[in-house]
Amino acid sequence: MRDHTILDQIVQRRLPQTLDELARLCAQPSIAAQSLGMRECAELVAEMLAARGFQARVLPTHGQPVVFAEREGKRDRTLLFYNHYDVQPPEPLELWTTPPFEPTIREGKMFARGVSDDKGHILCRLAAIDAFLEAEGELPCNVKFIIEGEEECGGHSIYEYTEKNPEKLACDAIIISDTTLYNETTPGICYSLKGLAYMEIQVSGPAMDLHSGSYGGTVQNPGNALSEIIAKLKDADGRCLIPGFYDEVLDLDQDERD
Repeated sequence: MRDHTILDQIVQRRLPQTLDELARLCAQPSIAAQSLGMRECAELVAEMLAARGFQARVLPTHGQPVVFAEREGKRDRTLLFYNHYDVQPPEPLELWTTPPFEPTIREGKMFARGVSDDKGHILCRLAAIDAFLEAEGELPCNVKFIIEGEEECGGHSIYEYTEKNPEKLACDAIIISDTTLYNETTPGICYSLKGLAYMEIQVSGPAMDLHSGSYGGTVQNPGNALSEIIAKLKDADGRCLIPGFYDEVLDLDQDERD
């Protein structure tokens, strides 16, 4: 059985180097919504993976580039890591104690845009890979990375890439760590992830005020109409009433709930 204590010791010893790499990655702006620094950040991520013996490529899409990397390991099983290198816009800037793309350590914590979502997760995985390579000279299984640049603004390109390249992403398990940590020792385990659906409703009404005595009760008030639409989206228990909304949702059985 592998001695995880040795791996932990290596991670701790290499922590300053890991933090330096994290700072370098966070110092590179990668704001997808503004297309700022995206290509440069993707190339930096690929460079970090290549430095660990991965075959890493920056792949163009119709949107922001995707980084794909892979390295063979000891066993035939394959683990796929998902990450994203894009970050949210840092505004309002006046709320920052230090500039968002100038990583700063205060009271034992690093502050920068993307330091936890999701560049910190990338470096955590690279730190684990470094520990395995130092301790054993190889990875315990095949490892792949798919790191996208549009998670914070819709993620359209990752859908396109995965649909066109299922053979490249073939694996036995996928790990996503862009999720909850309740405290320093208690991670949240997400059973599944949900997406978002955005719709816009425009309700038109008369171009001018209508006299209530002449038209009251005969012409629908746009505000009332919109309120009625919104009120019909869910029932009193919060269940969505839109037809077909749950058609592709799988029910949880009792074992899964337990």
